[in-house]
Amino acid sequence: MGGDKGGAVSGGSGDDTRDAALSPSSGGELGPDDVCRRSEDVVSREISGELIIVPLVAGIGDMDEELFTLNETGRAVWRRLDGERTLGEVAAELAAVYEAGEDEVRADVVGLVGELVQRRMVVVVGRG
Repeated sequence: MGGDKGGAVSGGSGDDTRDAALSPSSGGELGPDDVCRRSEDVVSREISGELIIVPLVAGIGDMDEELFTLNETGRAVWRRLDGERTLGEVAAELAAVYEAGEDEVRADVVGLVGELVQRRMVVVVGRG
């Protein structure tokens, strides 16, 4: 968040970093009132301070990549995607933790989660 210019998610090759805001698979625009959770089609493990996301089924993420990693702020978002909090609530928590502007953090959270939804690593479960 804040001064982090690179994307929060990276594919297995290490050189494919993105931070695009993408719409959820339902076709609607993802926003701060959406509630999301981690997909059951992936597992995540923290190894040596890095969060690694491994798809369990074909068609998750990008065809050429098998493992995905999240940077520090991406990990903080990932841990909060519990299917109960809205993205706005996640952003408010992170804004307090990182002492950053809530509007900027909200845009970053919605952008990252939008990308994860597009990659089918996260699912939208409702609106808050």
